[in-house]
Amino acid sequence: MKDWPGNRRGFFKACLSAAGLVISAPQLLASTGGRFKPYRRVRLVTKDGHALSSQDLKARESYIFTYPFVTTPCFLINLGHSAPGKNTLDTISGESYEWPGGVGPDQSIVSFAAICAHKLSYPTRTISFIKYQPEKELENGNGSTTQQVIFCCSENSVYDPARGAQVLGGPAPQPLATIVLEYDKVRDEYFALGTLGPEQYDEFFEKFGFNLELENQVDRIDAEVSGTAIVYHHGEYSRQIKSC
Repeated sequence: MKDWPGNRRGFFKACLSAAGLVISAPQLLASTGGRFKPYRRVRLVTKDGHALSSQDLKARESYIFTYPFVTTPCFLINLGHSAPGKNTLDTISGESYEWPGGVGPDQSIVSFAAICAHKLSYPTRTISFIKYQPEKELENGNGSTTQQVIFCCSENSVYDPARGAQVLGGPAPQPLATIVLEYDKVRDEYFALGTLGPEQYDEFFEKFGFNLELENQVDRIDAEVSGTAIVYHHGEYSRQIKSC
């Protein structure tokens, strides 16, 4: 992998960051099987800079923000129903972790890295081949169906956002990485804390580094998001969303 500036973050800084998050959310490491990876605590905000509230997230709609790096897009989805979680998922390397479920007043808000686990397809400002499809139904082979899926049209990989983005079909070898959210119910605000599950950021930067620099107009594609992250409706973030 190309040695992007910023990869050499100090060990002391990383330890302080991890310690701060463990103090603010001590249940995360224990409840996720120790697979939680902390990044900077970032407040999610609207385009006008106001803290994102639950009423800003329409049911059965998807949104995009960048986290933990300025060039790595994430899905933010209001499923419109509770996603209690507590299901166990596996990475391609055989590591297991427990998905903690949705957050928000109804436990309906979930977030995942919007980078397909197969060939790293992701939403660009021009076009998106991966999207949340609330109207999509997938037959499970046992007479049942799963509704509301994340579908990647590039190679037909399908994920279930109500169960930690586990793979339902297609060639994807593992779930999408979870973006762990914190919900402040007193202020009705949302924060991104870190990731859970299979990260693919090194491979993503290696494959799309030049395009990411051009599209985002940044010198460091692996610079961490700090302070706030703007949330866009997916239809506003990508000019064209591929249907399949």
